[in-house]
Amino acid sequence: MFRHHRSAIALLEHRLGCFETLSTAQREALATLPIRIVELAARHDIVRELDPSVQSCLIIEGMAHSSKMDFEGKRQIIALHLPGDLPDLHSFYLSNIDSTISTMTACRIGIIRHEHFEDLAADPFFAKAFARSVARDASVAREWILNLGQRDCVVRMAHLLSEIRVRLGQAGLSAGDHAEWPMSQVDLADALGMSTVHANRCVRQLARDGMIEWGTGTIRIIDPVALAEIGRFDDSYLQLHLPVDHPVSRTNA
Repeated sequence: MFRHHRSAIALLEHRLGCFETLSTAQREALATLPIRIVELAARHDIVRELDPSVQSCLIIEGMAHSSKMDFEGKRQIIALHLPGDLPDLHSFYLSNIDSTISTMTACRIGIIRHEHFEDLAADPFFAKAFARSVARDASVAREWILNLGQRDCVVRMAHLLSEIRVRLGQAGLSAGDHAEWPMSQVDLADALGMSTVHANRCVRQLARDGMIEWGTGTIRIIDPVALAEIGRFDDSYLQLHLPVDHPVSRTNA
């Protein structure tokens, strides 16, 4: 369990270090952060919408997603989460959880109570790093809104698959263009606001055009450049490559 705690701390250091440079004292403060390690099966809710906001989770191993349901029980997947992500860090600023977070695979997660985040946030460094982390997630959410609202179905699919490819690579979860991804076509449909039948057609069209190969639980991106062009994909919204305080520039497609 101590090994898993160290893994959690290393992931937190990496996540927050993307936004601010940690000092030795700040690394020491993170090292003493109480984290409860939990192992969950696939397709298990970590938190549910409207739960009281008293803690946040860190994905240590596995993959998860956030979703919301309408009154008719229709699901919309609104975010995907990989190791190192803090899916509900924004709940630190809210009184209730605003979406359901569920595992897609078996997951190991770290649970951090908000009073411990409060202790860290007394240091302006951590307060700023938390805000930057939440802002990065909001940047991704805005891109998803654009993808859903203004792109046709094949473009939507190509954009999401391009994002998945980049994020899996950043998380060290892909081997070249091969990746293990537990997202079914039902999940893809729910993330892209289309029917399962339409999602299947889009996947088959991209496969016919030589962009991807789709297997059970795996995806191979055959032509990532062409896929990104079809999806009008520009990874700057993921905020992966720029140093802290570097101005963000973007070419709109």
